[in-house]
Amino acid sequence: MRLFTSVIASAIFLVASVAGAATSFDIVGTTVSNGHTALTMEVGDTITIDLRINGGAAVYGLGASAYGYNESVIDFQAGTSVASINHAQCFPAFGCFTGLANQPGAQTHTESAIAPNGNRVQVFNGVGLDPTNANALSPGLDGVVGGNGAQIRITFVATGLGGATINIGTGYAGDGEILAGGLTVTTANTAVAINVVPEPGTALLMGLGLAGLAAAGRKE
Repeated sequence: MRLFTSVIASAIFLVASVAGAATSFDIVGTTVSNGHTALTMEVGDTITIDLRINGGAAVYGLGASAYGYNESVIDFQAGTSVASINHAQCFPAFGCFTGLANQPGAQTHTESAIAPNGNRVQVFNGVGLDPTNANALSPGLDGVVGGNGAQIRITFVATGLGGATINIGTGYAGDGEILAGGLTVTTANTAVAINVVPEPGTALLMGLGLAGLAAAGRKE
């Protein structure tokens, strides 16, 4: 991914001189199992985050990841992304054409790492020689042209108690967005805050146990 950033940036300097506009990763929705919320998850719960890629103009390359999460609290389980974005033409009856292609390895997600920066889940990794622009008609994972469905879906599972944050964007080391003029954007775009709490029964037992210890101390 470091190679992707440096080589493409050098090439773009030769073909363009005006910078474009950075892409945004917009949350379409989040779903937590067992009726909980992202801030009241319990160990074993899953959270599925749906995102849509918007706003990019004069984009020549994009490498983006979900990263920075505390794996003792939340860990990656599964995910998938669309095969391409930023299509030049979209027709509801026929589909979309001439877009920025996502490499096959980034379409079905796995965890990877560029040491020493911790694990990440790369959600998009593509480059092209022609500038592409975000298209609101670009289909989501459901394939519907103009449907505004999620283009990225990632699922994490709660592994332990505590708080964690899932950053999503181009801020992971080696990722980046290449815009016209060779401008490289390497900032996080959005984040999802997670909090994993004890099960109600466990919390009650812990409370009773602490109360018992306090009472025993007073008797002594």
